[in-house]
Amino acid sequence: MDPPPFKQDLFSILNPILDASHTRNLRFSPPNSKCLPGTREKVIGMILSWVHAAIDEGLPHIMWIYGYAGCGKSAISHAVAERLAEEGRLAASFFFFRGAGDRSSITRFAHTIAHQLATAFPAAAPFIQDAIKADPGLASMSTSSSAVQFRNLVLRPIAALAGSLSLGPLIIILDGVDECDDKEEVAELIDVATSFFAKNPRIPVRFVIASRVENHLHRELHSSSQVQLLNPVNQTSDEDIEAVVDASIAKEKKGRLLVWTIPGQAGTTRTSSSNTSASRSSS
Repeated sequence: MDPPPFKQDLFSILNPILDASHTRNLRFSPPNSKCLPGTREKVIGMILSWVHAAIDEGLPHIMWIYGYAGCGKSAISHAVAERLAEEGRLAASFFFFRGAGDRSSITRFAHTIAHQLATAFPAAAPFIQDAIKADPGLASMSTSSSAVQFRNLVLRPIAALAGSLSLGPLIIILDGVDECDDKEEVAELIDVATSFFAKNPRIPVRFVIASRVENHLHRELHSSSQVQLLNPVNQTSDEDIEAVVDASIAKEKKGRLLVWTIPGQAGTTRTSSSNTSASRSSS
């Protein structure tokens, strides 16, 4: 069945990146990061508690998950995106990745987010179309900045939806923002977002931004009243550590089974290095 005409039109106009969201094939579109089962529940719970809070509670519109490379930010972003998609709260997600072509650039970012928004919440599509009709330059990568596109194709359409949303605030997840090559454009986009939130405190949307700490991001996010800070390293639990150790041991055991499979003897496998040693010593 063909999608409704407005979706076809917007797809052609916006030309979104198709492998930028949490639904991408992780093998071919990194980062290939997922939480081990049962891990990171504390930090995920903190994020979801903030996500689910009503807009009139006055919480910041942006949560910045920051930390060093490899501390689990992308895995957490992926897990939160999956859960919010199941709840019907996820408006869009974008996973930047250095050296990944369009996903390491800001150029097609706003168009991709706008298309995901229209797909997840079709009521937003007419507002996006109207914005492009009023300013055709929004459809061009070269005649309007990403920050302007983001304000007019994402933030304003969400604001226009405010009266029809019954689920609470929508969520947009941006991961690996430090891996975008266009650092000044990223800073400008964040500035536009925080300014928009300051002027529209009841807009029903929240952003999860995950990144390493770099100067342009620290400058825009660290001291803003629109931003809540979260360092996942500080929220690592004993259960997380135990789960990682158990998974490593299980992986090692699986590796030993593969190592000690005897070539040419189907179905014959040494179950451990100790068993193999015993067998050799008795021969």
